[in-house]
Amino acid sequence: GGQQKGSGKGWKTQGGKGGAPKTQTAKPWGGNRRFHDIKGGSGSGGTAAKRKGRGKAPVKKKHQSALAPAVRKVPKTVSYAANSTILVCGDGDFSFTRGLLKHRRSGAGVVATSLDSHDVVLSKYPDALEWLDRLADAKVLHGVDATRLEQAVRPQQLFDRVVFNFPHTGEQRVHLNRNLLRNFFRSARGYVKCAPDGGEVHVTLKEGPPYNGWEIKEAAAAAGMLPIRTLAFDPNQFPGYRHQVS
Repeated sequence: GGQQKGSGKGWKTQGGKGGAPKTQTAKPWGGNRRFHDIKGGSGSGGTAAKRKGRGKAPVKKKHQSALAPAVRKVPKTVSYAANSTILVCGDGDFSFTRGLLKHRRSGAGVVATSLDSHDVVLSKYPDALEWLDRLADAKVLHGVDATRLEQAVRPQQLFDRVVFNFPHTGEQRVHLNRNLLRNFFRSARGYVKCAPDGGEVHVTLKEGPPYNGWEIKEAAAAAGMLPIRTLAFDPNQFPGYRHQVS
């Protein structure tokens, strides 16, 4: 689902303008926190390797595979480990959280939130009660504004991942959605583990206009976060997930 405020007008991210949805990851600068798969950290392994190898004779090609350090395979789609702690923001009917629990085969360590109250969620989404009943071991909070998490989530609770899928104000105004992202990152920074501890913030948006005008990387940077990578978002990884305008 997406975060919406004010009039509550419906606005679909499926179809229309925009390309396939992508999940951006980010992390905090240095000891700060992360976003879009954004996380903290410094430097590039490839750059360091080049510096280290300066002035040395080249290794014969037939021996390179044996002598080269193992390279960690970079994932093509976003995924979540069973032992990670996750804060889900703006879940409309909680079908994403249900799919997330099936994806990681555990609800332990998951806190799922909706902007709407419990009664509004049940009235807006016919299947919401079924999804909520299946969120075993996960904690559910209603009436949570993703830009003001401190009003509902304990300040001392830090997560490995903070996730916000398809954020939107409900208004077709670029500056309002830019502000939504900026305020979300500022708020999420207080709830994601610092970069050295592996904390990341994940935000899923479609590619292309109008989304690329929301300046997501600039919004993350303003909150002291460092973009990591962009991954494909495959809803099939989260069985039962259906995007909802929330």
